[in-house]
Amino acid sequence: MLDSVAIDLAIRDDEGRLVDFEIAYLNPVAIDLLGRGSEELVGRRMLEAYPTMAGTDLFEAYCSVVETGEPIALDAHPFHTVIDGEAVTAWYHVRAARLGDGLVIVTRDVTAERDATDALQDAVRQLEAAQALAHIGIWNYDVATETYSWSDELFRIFAMDPDISREDHTRAYRDAVAPEDRSALTARIRQAAVDGRSFLVDHTLHLPSGETAHTVVHGEAVRDADGTIVRVWGTMQDVTESTRTEYALEAASTELAREHATIDALQRAIVPELPQLDALEIGACYVPAGTETRVGGDWYDVFVLGDDLVGVVVGDVAGHGLPSAALMAQLRNGLRAYAASGLGPAETLSSLNGFIRTFAPGGYATCLYGIYETTTGRLRWSHAGHLPPMVVEGSAASLLPNGMGTPLGAVRDATFEEREVVLAPGSTLVLYTDGLIERRGEVIDLGFDRLLLTVRDVVVDRFEDFCDVLSSLALEGGAPADDVCVLALRCQPGGAPT
Repeated sequence: MLDSVAIDLAIRDDEGRLVDFEIAYLNPVAIDLLGRGSEELVGRRMLEAYPTMAGTDLFEAYCSVVETGEPIALDAHPFHTVIDGEAVTAWYHVRAARLGDGLVIVTRDVTAERDATDALQDAVRQLEAAQALAHIGIWNYDVATETYSWSDELFRIFAMDPDISREDHTRAYRDAVAPEDRSALTARIRQAAVDGRSFLVDHTLHLPSGETAHTVVHGEAVRDADGTIVRVWGTMQDVTESTRTEYALEAASTELAREHATIDALQRAIVPELPQLDALEIGACYVPAGTETRVGGDWYDVFVLGDDLVGVVVGDVAGHGLPSAALMAQLRNGLRAYAASGLGPAETLSSLNGFIRTFAPGGYATCLYGIYETTTGRLRWSHAGHLPPMVVEGSAASLLPNGMGTPLGAVRDATFEEREVVLAPGSTLVLYTDGLIERRGEVIDLGFDRLLLTVRDVVVDRFEDFCDVLSSLALEGGAPADDVCVLALRCQPGGAPT
């Protein structure tokens, strides 16, 4: 397991009161904040090894689990200790259950994830404060739908209620802006949507209070991976009171452009463009966990390798947020590179394992990579600690034997087993990440059973909706606790990639 797993035995006094625990077992990955592993900790008392735990809520919770039999599940629980005379706090997800007269404890260090989330939240708050201080609002124009969206600060500049209806919003904007300014700005935005040129124009507002505000509007185009302009976005700055905000406009525009570019790149990595194939119908979906970042480490991919070969991938980087999404993007691109060089599934995962050990030490991920032959229906696949593929034929669904697989990054010289199966015409191959089936407090076998039953209820008019419907049914319409990726391929042997 990638998590720390310990078995602790209760130590009682002469009156039978639980006073401490003996550390009886630690799995090989368990390394504490002081760098100690099982060799140094097994056989010691918990309060001897971790004296700062005495009298804490966590220690009392452990005692309660043994005495009552009720397990505990703590998310992002702080652990305080002293290292070289300096107080240190780490954060852990903790799960504990009674085992005989003792405990089995599973912990996961989420300190880096928490620090990254805190840093991101601070950055968002600082950005919002900077917008309010410099009177800079943000707008977006979607080229496909020809609709606009505004930031809260932009509504404040116009003295509008953010909850105003779209019709009232349009009317209030027309009342506030002189016709010549409105026409000039609209023309600049539509021109940018065609030629991609950025612009900087003056804009005069007549506010409901009777006051006149002078603003400067900056805009630029955003292209997708194919170079097509998909939206135009920019800023509007109120420069009525002071020209000192001119510098803030330039700095904020640069920072916002960088932020938008980063998020766009991560979203493209998470939701890649799928190929159009004669031999396969393809459906996919990505459902982020209920986190503020809305990006994570799960991904899927489908790419053409040759005249009759198609690569299919689903993976899951440990953790959430921007750091995990960044590592996910590296692994996705690295896997494509190894696959394009002609390596088979097992060799590709072996190379990817070397990549993460070299360039992202400490990172972990699961992955399933397969090569599908469109002319024969043969699928060769290998996995690195990932969940087994599912095959649906008519009303029957089954999991393919997956074999052993070590997560990427866990072992330096890991080897991977390769398996193969011939998929019947019209059958559907489903690959997924653990967020689709795992539920807190239950064994994963129940999740597999639930998935096999749920997939039978999926009825769609268009196959491209298959994954969205399956994930909605499996998640019972709620937000997942972990990121979810689902990739489905309906096999039509005899065709060829286009």
